[in-house]
Amino acid sequence: MVLPPARSVRHDFDLVLGTKYCPLPKEQYDVIDAFSRTNHEAGLARESKSPLARPTFCVRIPNGKWRIVHAFNKLNAATIPAQTPFLERIFYRTKWYVVRCIALNLVAGYYALLVGASAISLKKARTRSGMYWMWLVMPQGLTNAPVTFNYLVTQLFQPHRTYAQTYVDDIFAHSTGGLMWRITSTI
Repeated sequence: MVLPPARSVRHDFDLVLGTKYCPLPKEQYDVIDAFSRTNHEAGLARESKSPLARPTFCVRIPNGKWRIVHAFNKLNAATIPAQTPFLERIFYRTKWYVVRCIALNLVAGYYALLVGASAISLKKARTRSGMYWMWLVMPQGLTNAPVTFNYLVTQLFQPHRTYAQTYVDDIFAHSTGGLMWRITSTI
């Protein structure tokens, strides 16, 4: 795997001036080491020697697998939130259509966006084994990550907006009657 291509959308931070970081406790699981090693080998993250890092932990998701979570609490608290459209507005736009497909979830797409050069050093994480590393792509768990990802998805689906609305990592494709080809062409 290689880094995603440079796009017109990159994830950056607008921090409140004077923001300081404090160390957080280590709560780790064995799965994190494998996750870290995999992303490092794939070139999505690189090692860091900095002691300033966020702890990483796991939560079990309904399908039984583990989801990696980075404790970006302090960073998120110091980040100026960006805006994204409300989900209700998207449903309002599609209310006159018979919705045929609402089931495309793009969660893995978060890793398809490069991080701005100035923000790489802010996205450091640490594992139970003591490895410090920083993300070169946008991880989940950051305050503005959904908004940044929404900008990218909206841009990519611009040509399809008459029959496909997007919201963060979901696509809502709609069609009247027998126009299912629109939905299949979107996917």
